[in-house]
Amino acid sequence: MASKLGAVETNLELLRTFFPDGDFGGEPMVTDQGDKGYLIGAAALSLLNTGRPDLAIASFQRSRSVSLAQPDWAGASADCQNLGESHMLRGALARAAEAASNALDYMSKMPDEHQVKNVYTVFSHGSVATIAALCADNEAASDHFAVAIKFVPLDWLPSLWGCWHCTWLARRGQFDQARAGAQKNAALCQEKGGLHEQTFSLATQGLMERLACAAADPHPAGLEVMADYARRAVDIGRRSGYHFYLTYALLEAGRCAVTRARYDPPNRPAHVAEATRYLNEAQQRAADAGYRLILADLHVARADLAKLAGDDEALRGHCREAIAICDAPDCGYAWAKQDAEALLT
Repeated sequence: MASKLGAVETNLELLRTFFPDGDFGGEPMVTDQGDKGYLIGAAALSLLNTGRPDLAIASFQRSRSVSLAQPDWAGASADCQNLGESHMLRGALARAAEAASNALDYMSKMPDEHQVKNVYTVFSHGSVATIAALCADNEAASDHFAVAIKFVPLDWLPSLWGCWHCTWLARRGQFDQARAGAQKNAALCQEKGGLHEQTFSLATQGLMERLACAAADPHPAGLEVMADYARRAVDIGRRSGYHFYLTYALLEAGRCAVTRARYDPPNRPAHVAEATRYLNEAQQRAADAGYRLILADLHVARADLAKLAGDDEALRGHCREAIAICDAPDCGYAWAKQDAEALLT
C-alpha cells in the first residue's frame, strides 16, 4: 500500500494502533515474538520513509534485537540494512557501513534454500556497495555491485540500488554504461516499481541527461528532455509520500535548472528562479530530516549557481560548507567534496 499508493503516512498511523498510546517506544500489544519484531521493524521503516531517520534508528535497533533473539537471520539482515540506510541518509557513513556489513553477515547465515535469500543477497551487497561508493572506496563498491548483479536475471542492477549503481558508474567515467542502465532501470520501475522507485529512477535519468549536456554543447531539445525527467520525478515524488526520494528529486530538478540556465542564456532568469525554488524546498526538507548528504550536495548546487552569476565569494562559501559537512568525523561523503573541490579549482 505504501509503495504503490503513496500511503506512507497512513501506514504510519495504522501502525500506531498496535502500540500503547501510539508510542513507538513502547512494546507492541501482541504476544508472539515474531509479530512483535515485525511491528517494531515496520514502524521503524515507516518512520524512515516519512523523513524521521533519527527516530527510525532506535526502532531498527530494537527490531534487530528481537530478530537475533529468535534467531531470525532474514529479519536481522533486513533490520541492519534499513539501519544502514537510516545512518546513510543522515550522513553517518561509518555507522552505515557497519550496519550494512552486519546485514551481509546475517544474510550469509540464512539457509541456502530460504525462499528470499537471493533477494536479500542483492539487497545486502547493494547496500554495502552503495555506502562504499559514497565514500569513494571504489574497489569495495565494484566488488559488491558485481556480486549483487550476479543474483538478478539481468545484466544490470535494478530498482533503488540500480540508481546508486548508475550514478557511481557515471562518476567513474563509465557514462555510456551508466546511461543505458539508468534508462532500462527507469523503464522497469515505471512499469512495475513503487512510486519511490519511479521517483528515484526518473531523477537518475535526469542526472544522466544533465551529465550528457555538460559533456557537449547541448541541443535545446536535450535540455528539455533533461528537465522533463526531473520534473516528472518531482511530480511522482509528491504523490509517493516518501520523504527522501522527493527531496532527492527536488535537488536534481534544481541542478537540472542550473544546467538549463548555463546553456540557455536568453531564458536564464526564468531558469535561475526555477532552480532557486527547487533548491530552497529541498533545503528545507533536508534540514528538517537531517539528510547531511543532500545538504552537502545542495551547497555544491548553490555554488554552481553562484559561479553562473559570477559571485566568487558565494561560490567559495558554499564549497567550504559542503566540504565541512563531508569532512565531519562520522561522515566521509566523497562525492560532494570532490564536486566542491572541482568548483574551487
